[in-house]
Amino acid sequence: MVTSKNPLPLEEVIPGQEPQNQQRNGGVEQGSVRVSTGVTGLDEILYGGFIQKRAYLLRGGPGCGKTTLGLHFLTKGTVQGERSLFITLGESEAELRANANALGFDLTQVHFLDLSPNAAFFTEMQTYDIFSPAEVEREPVTRQIMEQIEHLKPQRVFLDAMTQFRYLATDAFQFRKQVLSFLRFLVEQGATVLYTSEGNSSVPDDDLQFMSDGVIHLHFQPEGRAVSVSKFRMNCCMGGWSVAPLAF
Repeated sequence: MVTSKNPLPLEEVIPGQEPQNQQRNGGVEQGSVRVSTGVTGLDEILYGGFIQKRAYLLRGGPGCGKTTLGLHFLTKGTVQGERSLFITLGESEAELRANANALGFDLTQVHFLDLSPNAAFFTEMQTYDIFSPAEVEREPVTRQIMEQIEHLKPQRVFLDAMTQFRYLATDAFQFRKQVLSFLRFLVEQGATVLYTSEGNSSVPDDDLQFMSDGVIHLHFQPEGRAVSVSKFRMNCCMGGWSVAPLAF
């Protein structure tokens, strides 16, 4: 992994100013199509952004800015006239819109698929006599996602958090198969995918890292928030880590 000598500012991208896909140190593959992350410093590290129609994992602890980076990714797409979809399995759409508005994001053109639990989930407390809860609940979730993707045909998808699907799988093997097929479905529908993980020491997310085309880490350093790239399949990136205050 090559460490960047000069810290790169991870600030919000300015509309109309796109990083160029230049060949640096034999880096960017000729003819590759890049998708801006919406954050200039990260685009610089990735030599222009994500590769189109691939899936990337965004990791980091609470408060590191995963959701905020996802909002930058989605709103950058809407500014460019692209269809953007936020799939949430944790916070509700209302909470996310309120928080985004407080941060100055315009989500009027961002579509949401809200799969977060509502109050009825607690009050009804359904029981399952024959099938496990994972088997019963997985089907409607999968159906809702497929219907929304096929209807909207989004070019950008942000999913928060993929690790929630682990609880809809009966075992690790099924989880891996479900995630692989899900990511393939999204990419084949024309989407560039960014998804988060809530991995920790008790529930690691190594399997998600292996399945992703790239792995982006957000973490805290004494100087402030930092970003690092541990994996970027099929193409070169700057690698290493770069510290700067995030304009989030």
